[in-house]
Amino acid sequence: MRIFVLYFCSLLKNYKHYITLLLICQLVFLAMFKYLLGFAIFTSYRLCLIAYMAHDQQAPPSGNPYDFILNPQQQPKRSFLSGSPSKLLMIAGGALLLIIVLSIVLSLLFSGGGQAGQLKEITARQEEIVRVAELGLKEAKSPDGLSLATTVSLSVATDQSKLLGALEKSGIKVEPAELNSKKDAETDELLKNAAANNRYDEALTEILTDQLNDYLKLLRSAHQANPDTDTKTALESSFDNASALLGAE
Repeated sequence: MRIFVLYFCSLLKNYKHYITLLLICQLVFLAMFKYLLGFAIFTSYRLCLIAYMAHDQQAPPSGNPYDFILNPQQQPKRSFLSGSPSKLLMIAGGALLLIIVLSIVLSLLFSGGGQAGQLKEITARQEEIVRVAELGLKEAKSPDGLSLATTVSLSVATDQSKLLGALEKSGIKVEPAELNSKKDAETDELLKNAAANNRYDEALTEILTDQLNDYLKLLRSAHQANPDTDTKTALESSFDNASALLGAE
C-alpha cells in the first residue's frame, strides 16, 4: 500500500494534488489506528469481564466424594473463550499487545515513507527552480531579470546541496530520475513564447515567483512533519532563503 501511494504521488506534477493525497492517506491511517485501538480495548475488556464472571460463578466443591456418581451431569461444551481466568487474561493481554505493536509498526512505515516522498519532492522542486533560473541567466535582458535569475540559482542550489546532505545522513537517497521528476516542458514553452513577444524577463519573474510560492508551502509542511534535526535545520534555512527571495522581488 505504501509503495503504491509513493508511486502514485511521483506521477503527480501538481503540488496541491500531492499534498491532498498525502493528507487523505494520513486521515485514513489515523481512522484505522483509532479503530484498531478501540477494538483492542473493547476486546480486552470483554475477555477480562468473562474471566471475572467465570471465576465468580465457579461452584464450590461438594462434600460427597461420590457426588459425580449419584448426580451425573452432562459436561458443558468448551468454547474458545472457556477456561481459567488466567488463560482469558493472557489472551486479552496478548491481543492488546499485538494490536498496539502492529499499529506502531504501521505508523512508522507510513510516516517514514510519507516524509521521504515529501522531502524528495522538495529536492525535485529545487532542481526545477534552479533549471529555470539558469535559463534566465542565458536569455534575460534587463538587469533586474539577470539579478533575479542569478540570486535564485545560487540560493536554491546551495539549499538543495545542504538538504541532500542531510537526507543522505538519514538514509534517504534521491535518485537522478527523482531529482528531475518536476522538469516541466510547459515552462520552457512559456518562456519561448514570451521571448518571441519581447516579454521574457516579465514571464521569467512570474514563473519563478509561482515556483517559489509553491516551494515555500512544501517546505513549511515538511518542516512541521519531520523529526530529524539535520533535515529540519536544512528545511528552516531553505524556507528563510526562499522567503527572502520572494521579499526581494
